[in-house]
This record gives sequence, C-alpha cells and structure tokens, in this order.
Amino acid sequence: MSTRGAINKISISLDQEDLLTLRKRADERHDGNLSAAVAESAQLLREQEGREALLTWIGDEGNATPEERAALLAEMSGDPPKRPKATRPAQATPAKVAEDRRKDAKSAKRRRSQAA
Repeated sequence: MSTRGAINKISISLDQEDLLTLRKRADERHDGNLSAAVAESAQLLREQEGREALLTWIGDEGNATPEERAALLAEMSGDPPKRPKATRPAQATPAKVAEDRRKDAKSAKRRRSQAA
C-alpha cells in the first residue's frame, strides 16, 4: 500500500483476537508489515463509509429489501453476485414411464379402432 503524505506514529491497544487478525493479514498480504495491515483496514473503513454515504444520498430511491441491499453491498465490495442455481427438469421415474406407456398404448388402440 502506498503512503499518501506524512506518516504519523501512533500507539493503539487491541484485544488479542483483533491483534492476531491484523498480524495474520500483515503476514499474508504485506510481508509481515503490521502498519500496512492497519492502513489497509483504514482504507476499507473509508470505502464502507463512502458506500453508506451513497445510500444516504440516494434516499428513498435507495430503499431496498435486506436481500437487495446485501447484493448491492456485495457488488460494490467486489464480491460476485450470487446467482440462483440452475434447476434440472424432473427426472422420469419408472412409475411415470410405465404410466406414459399405458397412456400411449390406449391412445394408439383408440386411433386404430377409429380408423377401422
């Protein structure tokens, strides 16, 4: 992550779980640089605040169901939208196949008797 101007040194207190989360992120994405992980967290917070400001600015036009809002927020955060799973046509069961054959046989018999 690049710096944007003067760097300020701070001292913060975190609970153990939050510190472990930041250290893990620092190791995974920033070669162990804890300051870069904190800076990334601040960037994500700014982005979230921007999304919230956008929804406030949209106003009543932005009234959405919880599902629509979640989809919008996921899209804005770069997560792909979840698509419904494709459904297959119903599979023919042995009983359904037998019933269809009986109907076909009756229809064929009726046609033959009408043609005679």
